[in-house]
Amino acid sequence: MKVSYLNNVLYRILIPPVVSVLVYLLMLLVFDRLSEISNNFSPEELFFLMFVTFFLFESYRFWIRKIENIGYLENRLLVRSLILYAGSLLITFIVVFLCISLYYRYFIGLSNFSAEFTSFFIVFVLLGILFHLFYLSILFLDRQSSLILKKEEINRQNIEFELEVFKNKLNPEFLYESLESLICMIRKNDVEYAEEYIDNLALFYRKIIGSRYSEIVCLNQEMIKVNNYLKIRNYRYSNNFIINWKLVSAKEINVVPNMILQIIQLIMRIQS
Repeated sequence: MKVSYLNNVLYRILIPPVVSVLVYLLMLLVFDRLSEISNNFSPEELFFLMFVTFFLFESYRFWIRKIENIGYLENRLLVRSLILYAGSLLITFIVVFLCISLYYRYFIGLSNFSAEFTSFFIVFVLLGILFHLFYLSILFLDRQSSLILKKEEINRQNIEFELEVFKNKLNPEFLYESLESLICMIRKNDVEYAEEYIDNLALFYRKIIGSRYSEIVCLNQEMIKVNNYLKIRNYRYSNNFIINWKLVSAKEINVVPNMILQIIQLIMRIQS
């Protein structure tokens, strides 16, 4: 059940007595003067109202649970509200009529109680409207909170996806250029430099693949990766591609994987 307060034991036990006291005082104010309330106060009538209120609230709760089990009405709040209020009006009429009839005929001994029934019915109809209005407001807030949570979850997933793409993004142009450089070395029979180039290329991509599932990595690891990248790039730039790391210690610094590498590639793209 989405609105859990209806099934709360304390709510079901404590609310009806409180409401019945308020209803009883309201009825005394309607039929009696303020100075006569203490004289006309009857504990039996108050207990009777407590029973009626409790039975009525339990009937409302049963009706709400039945409405919630209808899948057709789950996303149709207006239709759901109309059916809910129509059913609660019928429930109020039946419960109040039966209880008032039994009470006045068998306990009070009166056969004509139309005025009392009308007054109690109006009061309990207003009470039922407030009861269901409170339920619908909680339901509306619950749905709004669910929508907000869903949006936040979608945003979180999008951010995680973008971060994953950012971390795992491999520049295809860099790969093609690296292979072309390697082919040039082989054609020049520069075996020693080609072996070193292949080692740096392998270490670079091993670092890329090794950090793809990590959210943060130590800056030292990123520096090693960037240094491998520089060695690969410097074949074309004649060792003029240099980065000065002005850091005392990078062991305690964490960064997003491939962040520094992406910044370097962006700068190179802008410069070119």
